[in-house]
Amino acid sequence: MDAELKVSLQAIREQLEELKEQQAEVQREFRAWAKTAEARYRQSQAVMKVLDERVMFLEERVQEIVLPRRAS
Repeated sequence: MDAELKVSLQAIREQLEELKEQQAEVQREFRAWAKTAEARYRQSQAVMKVLDERVMFLEERVQEIVLPRRAS
C-alpha cells in the first residue's frame, strides 16, 4: 500500500512540475504579446486620429459646397 501511495504521490508531483512549467511558458508568451500589443494600440490610435481629422475636413468641405446651393 505504501508503495502505491509513493508512486501516486510521485506522479502527482511530476504533474505539478509540468503544470508549473506550462504556467511559466504562458506567462512568458503573454508578456511578449503584451509588449507588442501596446505598440499596436498606440499606432492604431494615431491612425484613427488622422482619419478623424480627415473626416472632419471633408464634412466641412461638403457643407461649404452644399450650403451655398441650398441658399440659392
